[in-house]
Amino acid sequence: MEVVNNMLVFKDWATNYWWAIPLDYFFGADEKEGKLVVSFFIADNGSYAEAVVDQETYDFVNKTIKEQAR
Repeated sequence: MEVVNNMLVFKDWATNYWWAIPLDYFFGADEKEGKLVVSFFIADNGSYAEAVVDQETYDFVNKTIKEQAR
């Protein structure tokens, strides 16, 4: 996981796909079926996606969402 140009670059452990998502596109960080999952918007088509992430990425996204809500 790394922040580059206000985007979070992280690995989806369920698919081994690497994402680069703007920080303000995240809207959820939850535990589902024992896995850490983050939710985010996809600007290209107006939909959303979820990714299974590691603890560091989950904590970062959760913190970012809380800070944006202030």
